[in-house]
Amino acid sequence: MIYGMLITIVFSLLNLNSYCTLLFTFAWLLEGKFKSKWTILKRDKLFIAFALYFLIQFAGIAQSENLYSGWLGVEDKLGFLMLPMVFCSSPFLNITMRRKAMLVLSSAITLASIYCLVFAGIRYFDTGNTIYFFYHPLVSPLSHHAVYFSVYTFIVLVFLISEGHSLPWLAKNRFVHVGWLIFLLFFLFLLSSKMVLLMVVLFLFYLFFRFGSKKISRWQATAGGFFTILLIITIVSTNNPVERRFIDLKGNIELLKKEKYDAGVYFNGWQFRLLLWRMTYEIIRDKHAWLIGVGSPGAQAVLEEKYLNLGVYAGGRNADDYGYLKYNCHNQFLQTTLQSGIIGLLFLLSWCCMLFKKTLSRKEPVLSWSLIIIICFFFIESVCERQFGVVLCTLIPLMYIYTPKA
Repeated sequence: MIYGMLITIVFSLLNLNSYCTLLFTFAWLLEGKFKSKWTILKRDKLFIAFALYFLIQFAGIAQSENLYSGWLGVEDKLGFLMLPMVFCSSPFLNITMRRKAMLVLSSAITLASIYCLVFAGIRYFDTGNTIYFFYHPLVSPLSHHAVYFSVYTFIVLVFLISEGHSLPWLAKNRFVHVGWLIFLLFFLFLLSSKMVLLMVVLFLFYLFFRFGSKKISRWQATAGGFFTILLIITIVSTNNPVERRFIDLKGNIELLKKEKYDAGVYFNGWQFRLLLWRMTYEIIRDKHAWLIGVGSPGAQAVLEEKYLNLGVYAGGRNADDYGYLKYNCHNQFLQTTLQSGIIGLLFLLSWCCMLFKKTLSRKEPVLSWSLIIIICFFFIESVCERQFGVVLCTLIPLMYIYTPKA
């Protein structure tokens, strides 16, 4: 079932991913031994933190005018309860099984990437437009999100560098190993996520400075330093969509002080996110929702109302154009505060802190870098509002945390 969850999340088969999670939980139920499992769960602070976070989301249904729509608002977050419950109480994983699962994820990411490149090539020959090789258009054949796909790909990259030597067939085929890493780096460049590209540079410098360590060989460290320099030179010296995305970081902060906007006003990434900070604060203040928020199901509705009141672009060019109306808080800490107030934020911080504590004790490179990029991701995206994010925050960290050390 773990393999199924990993494959379906990569290929954006979200309904099948939910079924895999349910089957995974059902298998746990068939095992029985509930008394011993409950004894373990009530002592596990990470499980308690996840469970409290889910329950505060579930409690938001009471604030919804429609019970069914309220339930749909938290259905995707069931993974925050089910996956920790299974992993925390059933230590069924070992290192070999975990590496096989990560190899499945690595293979799925690679096959999905090749599929996207082939599809982009077909579109390019039809239109002559290179846009299909970059960012969201690149992964659109999978109905995926470029930044989420980038984060998964980065984790795979860290795994293949840190643990690739432990896979016998890969250790014997160094050229395959190196070629695989180069392909993933190339695809991450095409995906054009600023956050992930900066994280790649940081990780490759980390490899370079770990030159003499036992876990990282000489060729890995040298390759890391080489590709770091090559990546930086490519971004800054060529006219490409990646360079333009970094140039787009420029902007005027005075724009955020206006009380009303024209629909034609353009916000770049950081301007829009800072505007969302202001909007979220004003919504919570005006609705006196500091303690328990406005509820998970109703959060998007109040954001849409705020967008309309500010006069920002609300779509209308075609039937599928909603402008900014469908944008969430683009920050998980803001999103949770809006939905569940300070109580929800504390529960979110509690499981983040517990993950951090357990990560420090494990000293696993894949787990450490996964947590680093997840927390960074929280500052630019409402990660837990998508199924891609729920799996990212639970399945991969839990596999590493609850695998017994050799």
